[in-house]
Amino acid sequence: MRFLISFIIVLTLLVSCKNSEKSEKIEDKKEDAQTEEVQDQSLDKGIAIALPNQLDWEKKNVLIEDVNEYYSDTLQVKKLVSKGDVSYLSLKNTKLSYKGDLFRIKVLVKGMSDETFFALRFQEIYPNRVDAIFDLKKGKVKKVVKTGNAAEEEKASIKALGNGWYECSLEAQLYSDYIGILLGVTNNMKGPKNWEASSAIDDSVLFVPSSLSLENIEGNN
Repeated sequence: MRFLISFIIVLTLLVSCKNSEKSEKIEDKKEDAQTEEVQDQSLDKGIAIALPNQLDWEKKNVLIEDVNEYYSDTLQVKKLVSKGDVSYLSLKNTKLSYKGDLFRIKVLVKGMSDETFFALRFQEIYPNRVDAIFDLKKGKVKKVVKTGNAAEEEKASIKALGNGWYECSLEAQLYSDYIGILLGVTNNMKGPKNWEASSAIDDSVLFVPSSLSLENIEGNN
């Protein structure tokens, strides 16, 4: 009889311990899920970095033309035209918050022909830079290339927004106090390192100037 009582007590204790372990594992999983969710949210939002006023953007053989169109009924759309010679739109000497942080530039664009390519660049002291080429017909990143030692962890993405519009973004870990941002129209005849080179063809895209942004998406702050 004593043996039976002892056996029941031991069995009860074992069941209690297992239930406690299961409860702890469930709580741990909940905490892990919450941590992952917070990390994802922080990457999505980022910390906005002020860019130069549109009037101060350097236009190298490009035109920004008015069109009678608005994105999402509120954002003014413009036409960015490359005039054949070396051409790009440039925002120079944008101050970064911390060296070694992960930064992202993004902008809304739409192709105007069957073969339209768009480019983004992080430019440090020449030749250090990161370039990305986007195929606006297929909705794909064509190429991402780093030159020199201006950056690490470089990558690009393109997100379809409907009606031919895309959000193009380039991100990289940057090691400079200041960075230049270049964007422009290119074509399939040019490589990712010389997308702004002269061409016999005038190319153009639609874009939303106010959508151009620079964010610190991971860092020391």
